[in-house]
Amino acid sequence: MPTYPGTDEEAAVEAGIFTVTSRRGQKLPTKQPNPYVAPEIRVPLKILSDANVAPRWIELGGLADRKINNLRQHVIQHEHRMAQRYRKCTNGQAADFKSAFVDGCKEHSLHRINRETHIASAQQTVNSFNAIAPQGVVRKGFLGSQLLKRFDRAWPWHALTPMNDSQ
Repeated sequence: MPTYPGTDEEAAVEAGIFTVTSRRGQKLPTKQPNPYVAPEIRVPLKILSDANVAPRWIELGGLADRKINNLRQHVIQHEHRMAQRYRKCTNGQAADFKSAFVDGCKEHSLHRINRETHIASAQQTVNSFNAIAPQGVVRKGFLGSQLLKRFDRAWPWHALTPMNDSQ
């Protein structure tokens, strides 16, 4: 059997790579089926995938995943940012503890308002995906309130800030 190290399909045909007849008439090897897709819709999804077309619910699912992952990354960044601010306040690097505390509260509040908007958007996308995905597709779960609680715990003095008095 001839060998061809390149990736150009026409050159491979000319080199005789596709003249092997030992597997002629046999099914091509397939990947393992996606366990999250119902068996009755695997074939139509494969046809759409081969045509480079995706149903709206698949696009929404990917968008929801990206939004949720983005939110989680922002929470992690906020935790690091607030931990640095806390260290500066408690180890004496801040010139004035009271002003550093007030600045931290303001920064946290601004980021929190921004996150609330993004959480609402992600929740809407997840709800849209869950509403239009066909039967047999695993639904997505997202609790923005849990992410917001983790976000608030990133502020070291979260129990002292006015927005958390209700807890």
